[in-house]
Amino acid sequence: MTMKRTFFFLTIFFITYSISAQSLRCTADSLLAPFYHGVASGDPTDHSVLLWTRITTDSVSPEISWRVATDTLFTDIIANGTTITNIDSDYCVHVNVSGLLPYTTYYYQFTYGGFHSLTGRTRTLPVGDIDSLRFAVISCASLNAGYFNVYDIITHRNDFDAVIFLGDYIYEYETTGYAYNPAVDRPYDPEEEIIDLSDYRTRHSQYKLDDELRVLHQNFPFICLWDDHEFADNAWNYGAENHQPVSEGDWLTRVAAAEEAYFDWMPVQKNNDTIFPFTTYRSFALGDLMDLWVLDTRIDDRDKQVSYFDFDWDDSSRHIISLTQRNWLFDGLKNSDAQWKVIGQQVMVSPLTALGVPINDDQWDGYPKDQEALLQFLRDSIPNNKVILTGDIHSSWANDVATPSYDAGTHEGSAAVEFVGPSVTSPSMDLGWAEDVIMSMNEHIKYIDIEHRGFLMLDVTKEKVQGDYYFINNIETPDTLYNYDDSWMILNGNNWLYHADTATVRAMDRMVPLAPACPAAPDTATVNIIAPDVVILGVYPNPVHEELTVQFSLQQRSTMLLTIRDMQKQVIRHEVITADAGLHVIKLSVDKLSSGTYFLELTQGEQSLVRTFVKR
Repeated sequence: MTMKRTFFFLTIFFITYSISAQSLRCTADSLLAPFYHGVASGDPTDHSVLLWTRITTDSVSPEISWRVATDTLFTDIIANGTTITNIDSDYCVHVNVSGLLPYTTYYYQFTYGGFHSLTGRTRTLPVGDIDSLRFAVISCASLNAGYFNVYDIITHRNDFDAVIFLGDYIYEYETTGYAYNPAVDRPYDPEEEIIDLSDYRTRHSQYKLDDELRVLHQNFPFICLWDDHEFADNAWNYGAENHQPVSEGDWLTRVAAAEEAYFDWMPVQKNNDTIFPFTTYRSFALGDLMDLWVLDTRIDDRDKQVSYFDFDWDDSSRHIISLTQRNWLFDGLKNSDAQWKVIGQQVMVSPLTALGVPINDDQWDGYPKDQEALLQFLRDSIPNNKVILTGDIHSSWANDVATPSYDAGTHEGSAAVEFVGPSVTSPSMDLGWAEDVIMSMNEHIKYIDIEHRGFLMLDVTKEKVQGDYYFINNIETPDTLYNYDDSWMILNGNNWLYHADTATVRAMDRMVPLAPACPAAPDTATVNIIAPDVVILGVYPNPVHEELTVQFSLQQRSTMLLTIRDMQKQVIRHEVITADAGLHVIKLSVDKLSSGTYFLELTQGEQSLVRTFVKR
């Protein structure tokens, strides 16, 4: 529960208030201290991988050790080192480990103050001749809608080389806003819409405390894209549908905050760009079998979506991606020697019309000149074997990517195939009756499901690329049941879809042991057996000007004392807080504080936690 208070300075006073319960699915597990947010890996290559964690500490510049081994017991350590983090990166840690062997499973771990993190498992990409690859493709995870059961299913299925996340990893809304499911009681943290850097960091922190997401990150490398909800709904270069400048401030300031939090909290390589917004489109080589390009169709020179009442849909000056990104993609595709060319991006590329009229101005249809340029290039410059992966619209589609010359009978004129995957939790539509209507008006669309949540399994072999659609029926309770629905494939040498009779079989060769569920005992010092009742996860921003955000977690309902002291240890503020078990946020007005250094203290029983903050 977020609360605002005005300080009355020079007077010591007491206020007692209660904070309502938060979901226990997002809380600080005391066994993981001080690495409450787990571990993650991402952006693998054939010789390197990016490792991530986050440390919860009162140290100004903690030094964290890391190690990488070929086994879970770390008897065969092949790389190790130390790194330092601080408040500038929100105490997040990124380590780019190189010198690894291709297509090899590794285990990694961080250590601080005698405590180990969870053991992470990751995998490098292949080189040369490779027979097959398999990916879990996911997107759109609104935490206030329900449980992330899809993540749990992917983890325990355990036959993927990597997870491709196509965006909307977090959502920016307030708790009772879009997707709110009162049957679940998964409130956002903070409860209001996130706007500034403190808000975005707090929301990322909450997501990383979710059990299912933490374990999925622990066991698979991620290749991540951002979409609009990492910023605000229907974002474009200089604004968003869900951004009101009058009440929410400057858009580019908000984007800068969202980007900073994203690069701190995600296992994503940050390029050494000096131009804002930062470049996130990049490519991955996976042997001679597959090249993967991931795009930024959201804020890389994207123009505002047009209204249906405007008449400039065909304006050639309007772009969904920058010309620089388009040239980078086209050059990469032309120079690729891989058998399969795969593009991961956010919004549907295939035309989608009703009676010949585009019906979604947020996807490529809303930028017809860029859509035409992409489809013409794919059709005329790249002979075959092109696959597009898409998220965003909380539904499942399998499409021939039709150019104007497309013939449904012969499939001629299909520039590529497109697999659109379902959402993790974000709302779908109870409109199954509309699927046949849509397909009747769009003959290049071969499959639609607009009702179910789940994941897309992408299986890549020398003979074909197949997309298998798996759905779940429940997000209101933790549940690992899921159902196979349908499969579509593109055969080697073609650019169109065929129906596949069955799902691809489990890939037993990829089912190496999952990473351990608990941290290992350190080689020296104590084991992670401390069990604090209260954990301060973040104090934002620091330094602070007007409002201080304090994020904390409780193991059980508790009454605590919140105290703010100056450098002379004089009490400036004193409050009694009663809160239920779970994750909480308090926002404190500090605009009347004099500039200087202060101590924020939370006391519960005999336990007292202190964080230092600077008022400017």
